[in-house]
Amino acid sequence: MSRDLVEIQMRVGPYSRDQVAVHIEPVGMIYELLEGDWLDITFRDTELGLIEIGHTRDALIVGSWPDATVIVRASDGRILDS
Repeated sequence: MSRDLVEIQMRVGPYSRDQVAVHIEPVGMIYELLEGDWLDITFRDTELGLIEIGHTRDALIVGSWPDATVIVRASDGRILDS
């Protein structure tokens, strides 16, 4: 029996004039965002898991549970490669 997919969506971006790197783990994606840019990140799986968010001075780290499928869209709607 197949299970329905659950989905969590979030938007991340810099809220300053500083460039920020967004790291998405455990898949190892890294994106550089400038002022006015953002990413829409979708996590999908048959079960919910934990999303962790951390930061350094110039980076935002978003960690998802290991079995999640991660889809990243740019602010213009394009799906970005992992």
